[in-house]
Amino acid sequence: MEFLYSLPFFTTVQIYRKEHLKHHSHLGKPGKDKLLTDYEKFGFSTPGANYFWLWFIKPVVGYAGWFYLQKLTLKPFRYSGLKIALFWTLILTCFTIFNLAHILLLYWIIPMLWCHYSFLYWSEVSDHFNTRTGTRSNLNRYINLITYNNGYHYMHHKYPTIPWFKLPTSYKELCDGEGDISYGFLDTYKQMKSGEAMTS
Repeated sequence: MEFLYSLPFFTTVQIYRKEHLKHHSHLGKPGKDKLLTDYEKFGFSTPGANYFWLWFIKPVVGYAGWFYLQKLTLKPFRYSGLKIALFWTLILTCFTIFNLAHILLLYWIIPMLWCHYSFLYWSEVSDHFNTRTGTRSNLNRYINLITYNNGYHYMHHKYPTIPWFKLPTSYKELCDGEGDISYGFLDTYKQMKSGEAMTS
């Protein structure tokens, strides 16, 4: 099903799996966990950083799209790049033939570069930045409803084999109250800004 949830975002399951497993194996380790490097590039690790600018403004003025666009790759071409190239050649050809390239641009490419990458930026930062335990969970029920329980991030790191649909009940049974806990976008911002936690 990768053509539905991976290739449209210019990546493959193989690329994502490799990067994600590395993140799990080296969580919070300088030089090994790429998220720490990303936080530095975003500006969150800079002393006296303006968190309001970094959290609310910077991602939506184009920075997030520019940053993540640079991370796209066709390597290894034989296993992943070829899939991406063939998928997008087919998509572009079909939309061009039917004179719908403007629809693809307005309703997929621009939203991906602006909205999708802004949401990815917020997710990457909120999951681990400035936490006491290394991982933050967002237990807002509405956010978890539309993100397939992505907010149960502490649970995901502690028990990565538990499927998304079992995360809420498993969290209550196995680690209720553990990890850093947020209940929404503004709550996460307040936690990061508070200075009470150490950068993970």
